[in-house]
Amino acid sequence: MAVKKAGNVQGGRFVRTLVDGRECVCLKAIGHGKDYTNHYVVPLDPPADGDLKMLYVDYSVEVEDCNGAYSLALDPVDAPPEVGHVLVTGKGSFIKVHESNKGAWSLGYVDIKSGAVRRRQERDITGVFRWRLVPHHPEGVLGKLRSLLG
Repeated sequence: MAVKKAGNVQGGRFVRTLVDGRECVCLKAIGHGKDYTNHYVVPLDPPADGDLKMLYVDYSVEVEDCNGAYSLALDPVDAPPEVGHVLVTGKGSFIKVHESNKGAWSLGYVDIKSGAVRRRQERDITGVFRWRLVPHHPEGVLGKLRSLLG
């Protein structure tokens, strides 16, 4: 896993970085404006305190690009989407988050494949899911066994 500047990591990738003094596995997100690009992280592990937030990071902050070390496993939910759920529409799969917008918290939707930040994605929903962060062992089954045995 390589350490890179946040601005050099593609959206939709898992990264490790410090959030409030703790190392977290996060989803990298990117917000494109008319004349700017903002970089964000969505802390996934350790889990947020029941409130998934998208946090701004400066493009020069160093993050560890996890390069395929994690994925999200999805479990169906029979309920309207809440903050922290993944919702699927004809436009993609989005994780619903709180984002700070000019000092007030509003809702944002992060495309889990591209990391693109979107607004108002709750139309034509075909599925709602809870997610679990799943680590992958780069050495395969033998590496996983070695890590479990110490």
